[in-house]
Amino acid sequence: MTNLKNNKVIYLIILLIIIFITLLFIDDNKQSNENYIPTAIPTITPEPIISPTSNSENKPVIIPTIIVTPTIIKIEPTPAPPRSYVEEMGKLIYEKGINAETLFLKSVSINEWEDESLGCPKLGEYYSDNNKPYKGYKYILSDGKNEWEYHTDINDTYTVICEEILKNSDKLININSELNLNEAEEIKLYRWNFDENEFLLLESLEEIDFLKVVDILKTDLILSEQESCRSLFMIEFSRQNQIDQLEFICSENKDALFGNQKFWNQMQAKAPKELGKVIGSYLTGQPIPSLPE
Repeated sequence: MTNLKNNKVIYLIILLIIIFITLLFIDDNKQSNENYIPTAIPTITPEPIISPTSNSENKPVIIPTIIVTPTIIKIEPTPAPPRSYVEEMGKLIYEKGINAETLFLKSVSINEWEDESLGCPKLGEYYSDNNKPYKGYKYILSDGKNEWEYHTDINDTYTVICEEILKNSDKLININSELNLNEAEEIKLYRWNFDENEFLLLESLEEIDFLKVVDILKTDLILSEQESCRSLFMIEFSRQNQIDQLEFICSENKDALFGNQKFWNQMQAKAPKELGKVIGSYLTGQPIPSLPE
């Protein structure tokens, strides 16, 4: 019995010791947690790019990325010259006395022009632009001191010598501008009647011919002293209750074109051939007026 009691006492002491040690451990952990100071982990913050400014304050500036795209230049090969350049060289040598040893083809290129004049219009000539652009060759002949510029159509069927055309100094008139024909509403054609001694109405021009005549008369026409002649036809333009008349073709001069407006100043123009073609289409079946015998 005594041994049993002793054993209980021993067990109780051991239990108390365990409890005491446990309490000590818990108290140490509590103190460690209260005294714990966390360690800061450094972070890296990117700094903005600063560009110098006139202000004292430094402000972040965003620098854009520039992408450079290369430019591709297409180089056209020099075309073979048209055969006409050999003929034009011969004319310079035999007609103008240019030294053959110094004469050479300086340049040649393929060009496009706005009308049939190929960039070198003759004064007083009308050129159609219905099929523009007009392709052709431009070449320059040189003897080292002088140059001659030539334009040809793409088939090299005709050649224009620009220098010879541009040197013309004749007086000119633009009838379209003088009469403001862009505002014309109707064009009538008259024929002179020698029996009645007056102009008789043939008919009004159809719209397609109306527009054609207005366009033809935009051409700068060459002026000359007015001749005394009996005109055979008259073209009448009507616009905004105003009528202007031009007389066309004389027995002695098939190209005469004139009127009684002040801007003529006793001059007459050389009518473009295309004007005669338009007027001629209205004379089919009509007797051509002529002087009485």
